[in-house]
Amino acid sequence: MSFSSFTQSRFYRALKVYLISSSVVLHLLVVVILVQFVSGFLASGPTFAKALSNNGNNIKQNYPSLEPLGSMMLSVADKQGASDYYAVPFDVSDWPSVGPRELSYTEMVPKSLHDAFLYVSNVKELELALRNAKPRSVIVVKPGVYLLKSKRVGLSKVDTTAETPIYLVAEKTGAVTIELDTSEGFYVDKPHWHFMGINFKGVCASDSRCHHAFHVVGGGSFFHLAHSQLVDFSSAIKVNEYKGVYPDSGVIAYNHIYNTHPRNTRAPVNPINMDQGNDWIATHNIIRDFLKYGGNRISYGAYFKGGAVGGEISNNLVICETSESRARGSIVGLSLGGGGMNIKHRRENSEFETKDIIVRNNLVMHCTDVGLYVNRGQDSLIYNNTFYNTYGLDLRFPESSGNNVFNNVINGKIRKRDNGTGKLSNNVVFDRDYWSGKNRLQQIYSEPQNGKLEILNPEAVEALMDTTEIPLDQQESFSDFCGQPITPPLLAGAIQLGSRCFGSKE
Repeated sequence: MSFSSFTQSRFYRALKVYLISSSVVLHLLVVVILVQFVSGFLASGPTFAKALSNNGNNIKQNYPSLEPLGSMMLSVADKQGASDYYAVPFDVSDWPSVGPRELSYTEMVPKSLHDAFLYVSNVKELELALRNAKPRSVIVVKPGVYLLKSKRVGLSKVDTTAETPIYLVAEKTGAVTIELDTSEGFYVDKPHWHFMGINFKGVCASDSRCHHAFHVVGGGSFFHLAHSQLVDFSSAIKVNEYKGVYPDSGVIAYNHIYNTHPRNTRAPVNPINMDQGNDWIATHNIIRDFLKYGGNRISYGAYFKGGAVGGEISNNLVICETSESRARGSIVGLSLGGGGMNIKHRRENSEFETKDIIVRNNLVMHCTDVGLYVNRGQDSLIYNNTFYNTYGLDLRFPESSGNNVFNNVINGKIRKRDNGTGKLSNNVVFDRDYWSGKNRLQQIYSEPQNGKLEILNPEAVEALMDTTEIPLDQQESFSDFCGQPITPPLLAGAIQLGSRCFGSKE
């Protein structure tokens, strides 16, 4: 064999080895990419149908040229049972234990202030009364619609005490609508302001305005909002410090907070946004339909954060969306910590976002993310909540330590992420069957997807039965979501045996 023939033979052998090796490497690379794609696809939803739905919606929104593929995936998802959603028109009368109650203004104001009523019946009178309010003023608003336009609604700067508060109250609950074409809404920087029985509605031309109905700052401690409706705001109630002064001990109770459309804004969307305040209470509210279609597309129903210590989130109904809109983005029910705050902005530069918060008796439904997200929330008591059709509960980061999580009923999973910690006991966790999409909670409750949670039968009671006791310091005032006093046997979740407050219009 000539030298040239030998060289040529070696070249061909080397080329053959190269081609075979390249082919193997290429095939391995394709397999790895395919496995990653399939894994990511399957992990994009709690069930196969939901993963199909999420990916189909993503394709339709972001890849117009592939719209037929996205539509096909959505069609298959529907046939596979992705439609676990709130399938009836939302009606507050279905929920008698939460939301505004029809009270007279004399019932909402202490008798000691009944000699201080000041009646207003037009915008000019209302604005004048708010600016000139004195300690012990009770501004009673006659039925009607009042439009306020400005950057913010300014209030009187007088100092008040628990004995000399200021009230803004509707003469008849629900018969007064204050329309706000403002950025900040009512700017509350003095203590002991009470707002009762009024409908507040954002009427801004753009969602980049109408951020808040209420902005509670600095000295606005002991703020109280009750029996009111707040519609079409990005962060209806915003609370934060101002110049080193913190608004503490506020109460947000028996309100109905929602949006009539997804907010197309980059600003935060979270109906209750409480930063840095201690000992706040959010209870017996209806919080629903708080989708965000701008910016990062992340929204929260309510959160406490910013180094807040003490407080309670209890007996709230949170429905992330009340329709089958195939919402884009990440919609979280409740949170301790929210998206987080830089440590230098947290109260006293604390390592935690929240500490010693109680989260109990909440019913959270139909979220595209978790029902409760604990982000550096420390020493929380999280118990007797029901999370239906959510991704479950997350405990995240080492600072989320000392949390006691028990007696909850959870669709989805309980996850300890990024070294999050917590004591877990007696939680009833029903992850949906991935391939069939079947939800076992529909065998426990009568019609949970539509908010009817009567317990079906003795077998269901046994599935929810719990042996963990309520902490001693919580026993005296403890009842369930429906206001039913606790009697043995104690069940996991927000609903106890004998509760009948769902879908009843008797």
